Amino acid sequence: MRIYLVLSIASFLGVFANASVLSQSLADSEVIESALSQAKTMLTDPESREKEVNKTSAGRAANAQLKSLGGSDETNKEIYNLASEVFGNLVKETNGDPAKMKRILADAQKDPSSFAEKYFSKSDKSKLKKTAQQIPLN
Repeated sequence: MRIYLVLSIASFLGVFANASVLSQSLADSEVIESALSQAKTMLTDPESREKEVNKTSAGRAANAQLKSLGGSDETNKEIYNLASEVFGNLVKETNGDPAKMKRILADAQKDPSSFAEKYFSKSDKSKLKKTAQQIPLN
């Protein structure tokens, strides 16, 4: 279940790699932090998230997949928060470069274990395990 959750998070984050706040490569650390803060708000605030994901059919599909995976509002909230943390790691690693993020997220679809190993902190991995255990097996 953890691998499927990682795949779903990577797919979902692909939507935010295209977000307007990250529409260009960011060289200035202050600009990166500001853009990251905005992106994290979009990931964790339900209204902002819905607005962003509803811009494209891929966004709607990725969001629907995460919502159905979680099975409850509380688990979904944990998944979105985890996605936000992972996105922060990804933005820092790529200096906010959307093209690099897209490549990494595309690679994550092929090798979710390596993606999780590199971009999930120890705390994120613990949250991933806990959250995966809460997901109902259908």
